[in-house]
Amino acid sequence: MLRSRWSLVIGLGIPVIAIVVVPPFIANTQVTVFGIPFLFFWMFAWFPLTSVCLGISWFGFDRRHYLTPDGAQS
Repeated sequence: MLRSRWSLVIGLGIPVIAIVVVPPFIANTQVTVFGIPFLFFWMFAWFPLTSVCLGISWFGFDRRHYLTPDGAQS
């Protein structure tokens, strides 16, 4: 069960915190990245970063649970 908890934390917890919890704290900053307000940069950066988190979760924790004994995926 510990493996699935870490899978959930990495695959869902980190993106949810980054997309739901952090933006209110950075919404009033005047910082820009390449001329884009930091809040927009943050939100758009998390599109691919969420996929990276899901990939880490899959390859690191969940993939082996879906492999057949001969090594092929079911």
